[in-house]
Amino acid sequence: MGNYVEAVFLREEKPRFLCTVFLDGKEELCYVPSSCKLGSLIKLDGERVLLKPVESKSSKLRYALYAVMKQQGWILLNLAEVNKVIKDQIARRFFSYLGKRKEIQTEKIVEGYKADLFLPESHTVIEVKTVLTEEKIGRFSTLQAGRTVKQLEQLKGLLAKGYKVGYLIIALNPKTREITVTKDLKELLQQCIAQGMQCHGYTLKHEAENLVISKKIPIIL
Repeated sequence: MGNYVEAVFLREEKPRFLCTVFLDGKEELCYVPSSCKLGSLIKLDGERVLLKPVESKSSKLRYALYAVMKQQGWILLNLAEVNKVIKDQIARRFFSYLGKRKEIQTEKIVEGYKADLFLPESHTVIEVKTVLTEEKIGRFSTLQAGRTVKQLEQLKGLLAKGYKVGYLIIALNPKTREITVTKDLKELLQQCIAQGMQCHGYTLKHEAENLVISKKIPIIL
């Protein structure tokens, strides 16, 4: 796939953001673009993985972890890529409920809230969340539940001020059939939806070496 290289995942290291893979006959330390331990979400040890060259010239690491191969194909592990996928595909009919989407701003500060994406024409804040699992049913609470709760409280405030909000939960495994919301977030999410927030679930997959939003899946509250 493009400039990516294949390796075998050996282990996550104790320091955050680091893992060791087997590449070209030797062990190599790689960057993990995730603030949580991926091994708690999906089996990685001994699996084929894709590595992406690190662009920063100041980095001592050559590669960053990108995806893992499972029976259903490559599953994205680089969570930073998801926002780019949404931005690139936001013009699709999948997202027609968001209104006008010609102008898209990234990481825009809106009333003190850092939006993943912002549509200034319709005053729409877009928050993108991910679910990583090998199961057909994905569970949405993140490992940073406290931060997610704070974000939802802020989104309630923006809704009260007249902003529109799109809350997109993306399952990184294309075989995920539905997303269930855990108790720690259910009530707050329901409150935001009652105020008009659009909350939708989607799956992500690789097609012809590209990442695409493949289908819409239900969110169970």
